[in-house]
Amino acid sequence: TDRSMRHREYKVANLPGSLRPTIAAAAVLLSKPTHEDIVLDPSCGAGTLLVERALHGPHQMLYGGDIREEAVSAVRSNFGNKHKPWEIRTWDATRLPLDEGSVTRVITNPPWGRQISAGQEVTGYYKQSMMEIERVLAPWGRAVILTSEWRAMRAGLKGASRLKVDEQIKDISVLGRKADLFSLIRTDT
Repeated sequence: TDRSMRHREYKVANLPGSLRPTIAAAAVLLSKPTHEDIVLDPSCGAGTLLVERALHGPHQMLYGGDIREEAVSAVRSNFGNKHKPWEIRTWDATRLPLDEGSVTRVITNPPWGRQISAGQEVTGYYKQSMMEIERVLAPWGRAVILTSEWRAMRAGLKGASRLKVDEQIKDISVLGRKADLFSLIRTDT
């Protein structure tokens, strides 16, 4: 990829484990964006996925949040006064303060690999966060999720039966580790 994709000027604030813009741009394209999108990243870190979605084209709203205040500050720095409308908050991705069916796209890179602290219960986190994604995603909305926690992802999808795998892109190299991009569709039954 060319330098403009590897080193985006908006990245004024970085966090350990921040996603590369090239991977974020691929995830955005996999979400099949439209100008009517209400986009959510429930564990947004430094906001790379949300900014890449904003750079892709018009949207109705961008929602992002993270449990760490440091991450929320980083996103706000990376957004500056651009890409409106957007709302960034401190929250827990397993208990989102959004209405049922209120978003049309979820694009996220939930914690996995080295981002998960020793002893943290990853499967429980994925089960709860997938149920929240299912709850807030409108029928026929799309979710794109990057993870290497395949077992936890499968367990999460069992508890969120209206989320169906539409596509899976395997073996993406992310910071020296293999991960997959899952494209999900939320059915209405």
